[in-house]
Amino acid sequence: MHQSLYKRSFLLLVGIAAISLVIGGVGFGRGKDREQLATRVRELESQLNAKGVIDETAASTGPAESQPASPAGAQPTVNSKPKQIQKNVAQAAAKPTEEPPQNGPAQVIAIGAGEATQSSQSNWSPPATGATPSPIPALIPTVAIKIQHLGTFTPALQAGDTALSALKRAGQQNGFRVRTTEFPPYGEFVDCLGDLCFDDHHYWAFYFNGQYSNVGAGSQPVIASDTMEWKWEAF
Repeated sequence: MHQSLYKRSFLLLVGIAAISLVIGGVGFGRGKDREQLATRVRELESQLNAKGVIDETAASTGPAESQPASPAGAQPTVNSKPKQIQKNVAQAAAKPTEEPPQNGPAQVIAIGAGEATQSSQSNWSPPATGATPSPIPALIPTVAIKIQHLGTFTPALQAGDTALSALKRAGQQNGFRVRTTEFPPYGEFVDCLGDLCFDDHHYWAFYFNGQYSNVGAGSQPVIASDTMEWKWEAF
């Protein structure tokens, strides 16, 4: 009985050893295949590098993505890496796509170094810097004074002007004589305009806004819309 038990134990150990040898042989074979595949890949990379294919495509495409490890016992895909390299070479040689110009109301297009810069607008001009608009001069009110034998004058009005004060300012500005005589309590009476002076047959009649004035010129206030006329009339 003890011999039968020893015999069974011996056969079991022999079987375990045999299985271990088989598993080790299979693992050794797979390791051999992987080593051969890695050697083949290194040879292909050396050939492509010698032809300048890898250096030419690396700048534009970057490093190739790592391929997943082939399952044990599978045949290596030798043509996968050359196809990827051909694709990278085609992308590197392709002409870059030109971007369409952007539309805009004030787009400026530079022709090149040393050339004049053109604008998309025909009437475009650079904005003025520091330009100050000219102020609009204020209008100065005037009054019209028509004097027979002398002409029409438009002196500037001042605050508190009367028909007489405006007449005197016109004489000072235009060089003709204005002489008056005081008659209290009626005020000043105009007896000379230019070379014509009051005499026994003529005098200077004063018309205000087209009507003969019943008020002395020194007592008549005036505004810009008023008109005055002095006529050399006979008695």
